[in-house]
Amino acid sequence: MSIVGGFSSNMVCDLNSHAKLLSELLDSLMSDLNQPAKIVLAKCQDVGAAHVNMNEKCCGMVFDQLGETFTELITKVECVRSKREAVKSWMCVVSYVVDSIKSGYMEEWAKKKRSNNHQVQNSYQQAHGGSSMVRPFGKKNFTVDVRKSIVRGHELGAHPNILATQFDCSSSQIYRILKNNRNDHLSWGPREWANHIWSDESNFNLFGTDGIQWIRRPIGSRYAPQYQSPTVKHEGGSVMVWGCFSDTSMGPLKRIVGTMERYVYEDILENTMRPWARANLGRLWVFQQDNDPKHTSGHVANWLRRRRVDLLEWPSQSPDLNPIEHMWEERKRRLKVVRASNANQKFAQLEAAWKSIPMTVVQTLLDSMPRRCQAVIDAKAYPTKY
Repeated sequence: MSIVGGFSSNMVCDLNSHAKLLSELLDSLMSDLNQPAKIVLAKCQDVGAAHVNMNEKCCGMVFDQLGETFTELITKVECVRSKREAVKSWMCVVSYVVDSIKSGYMEEWAKKKRSNNHQVQNSYQQAHGGSSMVRPFGKKNFTVDVRKSIVRGHELGAHPNILATQFDCSSSQIYRILKNNRNDHLSWGPREWANHIWSDESNFNLFGTDGIQWIRRPIGSRYAPQYQSPTVKHEGGSVMVWGCFSDTSMGPLKRIVGTMERYVYEDILENTMRPWARANLGRLWVFQQDNDPKHTSGHVANWLRRRRVDLLEWPSQSPDLNPIEHMWEERKRRLKVVRASNANQKFAQLEAAWKSIPMTVVQTLLDSMPRRCQAVIDAKAYPTKY
C-alpha cells in the first residue's frame, strides 16, 4: 500500500499510521477465517471502524487510492471465504456419497448372510464357470468354517508362513563365530577379499524343485488338471556340481559322479581348483571351504598342508555367509523352467549358465561381505537375511 506525494508531512504520517492499522486488521481477518462466526464478525467490525476513521482523515486522491486498496483486500477476503464454503459443501457431498455406498454394501452383505446354502452354491458356480463346491466321491455340500483365531490372525498380520530353521550352536561355537567376524573380517574391504577363492558344491534336480510349491485354487478343485504339477518317477534324477570363483573370474564347474567323499574332493582340489588358482591368481591366494566332514577330513587336511594352501578360518556350525550360495540359488531359479532330458544335458545347461555370470554380480557379492559380518554380530551368530 503506497501513499502518493504532494501533501504535507503530517498528513502523510497520519495516513501511513491508519494504513498500517487497516493492513494489520485485514491480515488478522484473513488468518482468522477458520474461527467461529462471532470472532470473524468482530474482526469485520474493527476493520469497518478503521475504514470510517480513515474516511474522516483522508480526502481527495489519497482517500480514493486507499479506498481502492481496501476494496481490493475486502474482495480477497470474500473470495477466500467463498472458496472455504465451497470446500465445505464439497466435503459434505463426498461424505454423503460414502455413507450411501457403505449403507448399500451393508444391505448387500446382510442379504448374502441371510441366503441359504443353495443360493451360495449357485453364486459360486456362476463365478467359477460351473465348478461345484461338492466334495469328491459324492459327499454332502459344505460351507467353509473360518475360525475366529484365523480371522484375528489375518487382522493382526499373522499369516501362515514356512518355519525358518537355524543351526543348533553351542555357546563356544557362537563365541568363535563372533570372534572370527569381529576381529578381522568386519574391517576388510574389497582389497582384502580380492585374493580369496570361494568354493562349494550343490545339487540340481533334472525335474521339479526341492522346495514347497504353493497354489491358490477354488475349493474342491485339488485334483483338477489345471491345478496340478507334473512329476516323474524317482524325481527324474539330479546332478551334483562343485564350483568356485574369485574377484577376477568365474572358476571351473566340476561335475560330481557318484558319491562325493574325501578322495573325490581331493581329486577336485588337485586337478581342478589348484591349476585354475595358479593360472588366475598366481601363488598368493586364500582358499575358502565350509566345514563339511569330507572337507575337514584328515586326508584333505594333509593335502592342504603338503600344497601349502592358506585356508580361510571358517567356524563350525557357522551361518552360511558364503557368497557362492547366492550363485547357486540364482542358477536354480533361472534353470527351473528349462527342461533337461538327461543328466548330461542338465550339466551342459549349468555350465553355460555358470560361465555367463557377469563379474558385476561377483563384485556386488564381495562388496557385501562387511555387511554380512556385521549382520552376524548384530544377530549374535544366529541366522540373518543373508
